Amino acid sequence: MLEKTLGVDHAALPGIAASSPSALLASRWGVLVASVLAGALLTALWSYEFVDRVIGGTVADALMGHDVAAEAIGGTATGLLFALVSGLAGTFTACNVCVFSGVTCITSGTKGGGRTSGLLIMALTALGVAATYGAVIGAAGAGLPQISDAKLDGTGLPVRLVQATIVFTTIGAVFVLWGFALLGLVPALHRRVIGLPSWATAVAFGILVGAFLIGRPFPMFRKMFAHAVEMGDPLYGAFVFGLQMLGNLLVMAVLFLLLVHGTQGRFERWVHATPNRPHSVAAASLLFAGTFLITYWGMRVPSRFGIGWWPEINF
Repeated sequence: MLEKTLGVDHAALPGIAASSPSALLASRWGVLVASVLAGALLTALWSYEFVDRVIGGTVADALMGHDVAAEAIGGTATGLLFALVSGLAGTFTACNVCVFSGVTCITSGTKGGGRTSGLLIMALTALGVAATYGAVIGAAGAGLPQISDAKLDGTGLPVRLVQATIVFTTIGAVFVLWGFALLGLVPALHRRVIGLPSWATAVAFGILVGAFLIGRPFPMFRKMFAHAVEMGDPLYGAFVFGLQMLGNLLVMAVLFLLLVHGTQGRFERWVHATPNRPHSVAAASLLFAGTFLITYWGMRVPSRFGIGWWPEINF
């Protein structure tokens, strides 16, 4: 009865082990509900002031050796260093933190050397997207909302946050749909997603991670963005945007090494202990990240300007 209701033939779905329909249904919906609730809770708890100014600002000031917010970017060499440092400082911002779902998503779906090559492919793809966007900015980026101080009439919502909302909620929706597909809750997509070669999954995630730059309103990123526009050189723009993405990915690379090699194989053995677990772990990370992106950028940020409502838990 459950199989007919869902329209799913469990035996025909790759990656879904034979089990009772009720057990499979409970497991899938348990992962879905827990991941969505966790993502929504993170949105309510998130403090951009602490993450952007305290963590990001402290890291950038320490690495650059001066007050980053107060001083202008100097020449080319300083701009390149600032790009890398601002990327590292922005690792845990709301416009980048979901990149960590890529570690779980890719490492849980592969074994051995496939994990390293998957993360490498994802990183190279993200760097390629960032460099391409940077080249466009260097050639003709002056009119984009990301460095504009304009605001919408009536609400005072900055247009740069409108762009961020559109970009991040779109990426979040892709994550959520991807998670649904991995859980087998969208049978037609499940077959396609499970059937993708590991390199294709890594490329797809890399494109999404690289696209984070298109919506990023992080103050240090906007400063670098404006500097690239001022320089007016596509090659320079490609370099600084690529370096900032590299900075965004450095902590993720360290986490990957700790997760895969620091656990001496325990993480891999746990993930692959059952046939369904790799897909459940990957789906959970995507649903969690997607929910956070949608609720934070699509609901909480607009609510601060009187558009809709979202709860905030302050400590």
